[in-house]
Amino acid sequence: MPPAVNDFVVVFISIVLQSMPFVLIGVAASALVQEYLSERAVERWMPRNPLGGIVLGSVFGFVAPVCDCGTIPLARRLSAKGVPTPAAVAFIIAAPIVNPIVLLSTAVAFQWAWPIVALRFGVALFVAISVGVAASLLGMTRPLLLPSRSHLDTPRGTTSIGHKLGSSGSGSRGGSSRYLRLRLRMPRSRWAAR
Repeated sequence: MPPAVNDFVVVFISIVLQSMPFVLIGVAASALVQEYLSERAVERWMPRNPLGGIVLGSVFGFVAPVCDCGTIPLARRLSAKGVPTPAAVAFIIAAPIVNPIVLLSTAVAFQWAWPIVALRFGVALFVAISVGVAASLLGMTRPLLLPSRSHLDTPRGTTSIGHKLGSSGSGSRGGSSRYLRLRLRMPRSRWAAR
């Protein structure tokens, strides 16, 4: 096998395998939301104030241990259940950065420098809230990419996990492929030492 093809295959499989546990967590969380969270509960828990909803969406990212590809199925399902779009957008931005796994990884990487962890958490929440406010000011009210009706109307207990996994996984595979094409265009000497 030519070295470029071998590099492509190895890195592609590595990226997909590293992201898959987080995609599965996102899909499982989405299925739980579909089965156990009612629109009435969303109405009751979401603040009436748009800024409160955006802050809640951002902070919810702290308790959702999903990566960026795992937030999409969860945010889509929350949006379908009635979470306002600006709050869902804030969640999509915050969750991959402020979840406990990422914060712990940051602490380990920076030798338990808690000010760095706090700074990462604070800046991520600030950016997520700012983008959510911008989405609100721009009038983004349409739900996020609602699934087709066939996936909303599945019988109780049979939420289409396979479909969600396929749609999330395709994003991960697409991103992996784009990264690899860029990396393979660079001379090997630029990235071999990394």
